[in-house]
Amino acid sequence: MVASKKPKCFVAMAFDHDDTDGLYEESIFPVLRSNGVTPVIINRREDNRDINHQIIEQLNACDFCIADLTYTRPSVYFEAGYAQRAVQVIYTVRADHLHLNQPDDLRVHFDLQMKPLIRWTKPDDEKFRTKLERRLRRTVISEWKLAEASREKEQSERANFSHMSLAERLQKLRGDALTLFSKLGFKSWTPLLSQIFSDTKEMSYQQMMTHLNVYSWMTSRQRLGRLLDVISLRVEESLTLKQLRDEFGYRFVSSRYPPHLEGMRMIEERSPISKVVEHHILCSIKPIPRDRIVSAMPSLRWESAASCYTKETDWTYKGTKWYKTRRGRDRTEVEISAHRSINIHVIDNIRSFPEFRQSLVAVIEGIGSNPQRHAQQRV
Repeated sequence: MVASKKPKCFVAMAFDHDDTDGLYEESIFPVLRSNGVTPVIINRREDNRDINHQIIEQLNACDFCIADLTYTRPSVYFEAGYAQRAVQVIYTVRADHLHLNQPDDLRVHFDLQMKPLIRWTKPDDEKFRTKLERRLRRTVISEWKLAEASREKEQSERANFSHMSLAERLQKLRGDALTLFSKLGFKSWTPLLSQIFSDTKEMSYQQMMTHLNVYSWMTSRQRLGRLLDVISLRVEESLTLKQLRDEFGYRFVSSRYPPHLEGMRMIEERSPISKVVEHHILCSIKPIPRDRIVSAMPSLRWESAASCYTKETDWTYKGTKWYKTRRGRDRTEVEISAHRSINIHVIDNIRSFPEFRQSLVAVIEGIGSNPQRHAQQRV
């Protein structure tokens, strides 16, 4: 039977003094043991390695720290400061170390006098034990239990994800993505085939949900005045360099005639646009090396503020507009010009559905907060 995990507490204090040794044995250790905490004391470990390496290793592995400032040991101050970078530290001290008339080696340094110190007067101080146990339970232990429950839930979700078939995982990932985007208003989708972009009809959200096992690549559009918002979504097990370069980079990023912008339709409907904001979300269960993306689409640049790859370019489409005249039909050449703002979002190394949704929500929130969208919606 596997033993349940216990929180680890690094204990930093001046040992080899009768009162501090007694404090640990009669107060600190009993409180830790009764609350299921494993204490870590460097000078009581059997280890031949450099003690400084042991200290750093154990501080990095602990869940919280108790630092007793009695005798103002520099090593205790260092260990407490190092621990406080990542975990909570409970500070304790012998009560007389807070008196102003004490010598430097028996007085808490000024910077730490503002901490919520737990004072003690003797090794078996009952009030100290009560206060220490209350502080433990209400702070570090309760938070550790919440964090541990969250970790266990995450591990369970990842295990469930890995045990599903690839087809089930892809279908659910695509369904989750469509559901989240529908809340942003993208409810009509067009499937894009890797080989052919013609003969694809626009589908409603409900229709698209029934074809998730067939279509891995789909796009949706919203018209906001002269602004066209475009979403393209691709969910795969992996995306190779060839797929990124040939199926995506060439057709979406480098092409003068991207499949999601129907220039002829705009000419026929007399609905010119001035700007196209595109968000292409590439989702891969397996990791995608960043140098693969750069190799496939070298014209992209990384935008750290938006956490995506971007490119600004101008799009021009020329077509023929036919119209009726008294003598029959005539034509005129029409040119449409618009500025394209291309944004490539990558969600890879997907290990569970909640993690995927969390990553996608962050992308969607960035799209929804676009000030241009709000400006157009107010028009």
